[in-house]
Amino acid sequence: MAEFCLDCLNKYMGTEDDQKKFVITRNAELCEGCGQYKRVVIRYKMRYMIADRWTEIVENVRNRQK
Repeated sequence: MAEFCLDCLNKYMGTEDDQKKFVITRNAELCEGCGQYKRVVIRYKMRYMIADRWTEIVENVRNRQK
């Protein structure tokens, strides 16, 4: 799996997510986006994954009703 720092991940995904949404490494590792040693994102925190999926489901239901 690719390891990106938060800045590169936001650029790649086109988002402006905050650090609180992710589990991030304690030590600096090589970011595959910018090539610098920074703390990289390991994964989304579970509660944010569930909230994002729920929002997506609700939006899909609303769009189908239109």
